[in-house]
Amino acid sequence: MVRYIIRLVYVLIVLLAATALASPAQRHFELSDERQKDPPLTIPEEELSSALTCPYGDPQLNSTIVLLVHGTGSTGNETWAATYGPALLSDGFVPCWVTMPNRSLADAQISVEYLVHAIHTLSRLPSSHQISVIAHSQGCLHLQWVLTFFPSTQPLVSDAIYLAGDFHGTASGAVYCEVPHTLPDTPHVQKGCLPSLWQQMPESKFLSALEAHGGTGAGQLTDGSVTSIYTLTDDIINPEPQTSKLSPCPKDTCTCANIPIQHPLLLCPPPTPGATPTDHFNILTSAITYALVLDALTNEGPADVKRIIKEGKVAEACVRGVAEGMKNGAGEWVRGAMMGVLSVAKGGKEEIGKEPELREYART
Repeated sequence: MVRYIIRLVYVLIVLLAATALASPAQRHFELSDERQKDPPLTIPEEELSSALTCPYGDPQLNSTIVLLVHGTGSTGNETWAATYGPALLSDGFVPCWVTMPNRSLADAQISVEYLVHAIHTLSRLPSSHQISVIAHSQGCLHLQWVLTFFPSTQPLVSDAIYLAGDFHGTASGAVYCEVPHTLPDTPHVQKGCLPSLWQQMPESKFLSALEAHGGTGAGQLTDGSVTSIYTLTDDIINPEPQTSKLSPCPKDTCTCANIPIQHPLLLCPPPTPGATPTDHFNILTSAITYALVLDALTNEGPADVKRIIKEGKVAEACVRGVAEGMKNGAGEWVRGAMMGVLSVAKGGKEEIGKEPELREYART
């Protein structure tokens, strides 16, 4: 009898411990009223799960998780393995990344489902109820779309940090796709294009729906902060700064900062390494950019230019040029991968004659 009671007590302790570890986020994932407002995911669970990786090991108790989201024509590994992955790890974070189907060239409404699943998966681990998310290029659009149309993700994200996002589209897409556009002295011919490139053209249905639902502002994170970092010399996203700036938060509802790398207080004197003009890809290795990102991750609210100056981070970054822990030239590797993929895909069977139709949930 005594042995039976001991075994029963042991079982109860194990069950209570498991509930303590899993219940807060798990209950949020399964029972949240906000989750019920989300559009249903159409991709099989196994496929969604396979797109998420934490290459430096699974998050443990008390881990500070940062989810990384890549841009057009790339993969999670290509964008982050030599840039933010090792740098964040050395600074005490646990970086994970999600890889979108077909290098984010498919319909973005499909890609965002992978991000929704990744946010929920990581946030319901025992180590964290909230996570930070860093996105680059089209990945910024993905995150804004998720926070706008999948409200269950909003309380799960503590920081949304955007690098060279094209929230209002980019005129470069029209040139690549050779579709009618308004760029002066540039010939154009109506041809097909890849789905996500259609969606990133200014005034696309995708971008219009995002704007109509408040997705080009920073108001989705009422329990977090938003930082958009961009470069005025972006060679892919244009025109700047218009396309990378998020609308201010409604009063007292959230915190947001739009910061150009060319901010007067961030300029590095030549010939320091940090004085090199920052473009769409080497923003991924810029020491100035990373100093702003770390500031946002380690403080309440968004990145603060004056704070990193006071802490001596700007002077240090100017001397360094490339952020510590990142490989010099890694941004150019991402450029090469994207350009190579787009070159191969041009004129191929994956191109379509018009923009993908909006999902029903985005039309209402």
